[in-house]
Parts: sequence; structure tokens; C-alpha cells
Amino acid sequence: KNGNNGKLILCEGYMDVIALHKYGFTNAIAGLGTALTPEQVTLISRYAEEVYLCYDADEAGQKAVRAALSLFSKTGVKIKVIMLPTGEDEAKDPDEILRRPAGQDKFQSLIDNALNAVEYYLHITKAKYNLNTADGRQNYLNDASRILARVGPIEQDVYASKLADELNVDKNSIITTINYNQ
Repeated sequence: KNGNNGKLILCEGYMDVIALHKYGFTNAIAGLGTALTPEQVTLISRYAEEVYLCYDADEAGQKAVRAALSLFSKTGVKIKVIMLPTGEDEAKDPDEILRRPAGQDKFQSLIDNALNAVEYYLHITKAKYNLNTADGRQNYLNDASRILARVGPIEQDVYASKLADELNVDKNSIITTINYNQ
């Protein structure tokens, strides 16, 4: 399929696409801004089975990720979210990442560790809470249960197990809370 192996990297702008192409990621495209349209999603869906969203880590970029996830949820396209670094000394966009030593390897690692929609929503929800406190863990698990209430039973089981292990909480309590939120 046009040399993209059915996978595309969707970026915010053409400078990111130019940088990605320069460093060998020739399946990069841009929506030119954060306002992805349903028409663009339909067109992209014709050329890809899997799309990696690569938007900036700032609030505008993350808002665009959520909008894109919503638009793509109406298609059969598998979506992954590339989580760009957010640390003070970190490169903030693909171009900056790629220009650093071992930048290609770093960006490939970001692709390899991209999050699916459920993982993305759990990740951004988790960041809101201090998990070192009982209240923080409880609030996170309540919000996570609402997220998991929107997916199928197999995904619920998989993520309930992960949450139970991660937070040392009984899986059945999580499943009960998910069912309560449905």
C-alpha cells in the first residue's frame, strides 16, 4: 500500500513530516494543524489500517489527540498515540528528537511504545493523581473504571488485571466498579 505497510504517522505540520521523511520515516503525513476533519479521516482510512498520532505534548496537541481518537473510532483503523517526551530537557517535537544523537532510534522507540486509545486515556487520567495516597489511587481507579466501562469485556479483563497488579488492588473490586459504571 504505497510503501507504507498499511501504517501512517499523522503529524501536526509539514515540518514534522519533512523531518520524519529525512530520517527514513517515509510514511509520515500531516493534517496541517490540529483541526483534523472527518473528510481527512475518511481519506486516511483508505490508505492505512493503522495510524500513529504524533501531536505535540502541549494542551493543544493533546486536545487534538482526543479529537482524532474520537473521529477515528468511527472507522476500522487501529489507532496508536505516540507519546512525545514532556521533560524540561526533552525534545518537544519529532524534528527536535530526530536531530539529536540516536534520534532515529529514540523516535522508533516512541513508535514501538505507542499507546492504544484505552492506554492513552488511562495514562492521561493517571497523571492527574498522586498514586502514593489512598485517595489518589481510589480516584484514579474510579476514573479508570469509567474509561473501561466503554470497552468490551476482554479489554476490561486485561486492563483490570494490569490495574490490580500496578496498584495492588483486588481485580474483582475493579471489575465490580466497571460494571457499576456501565
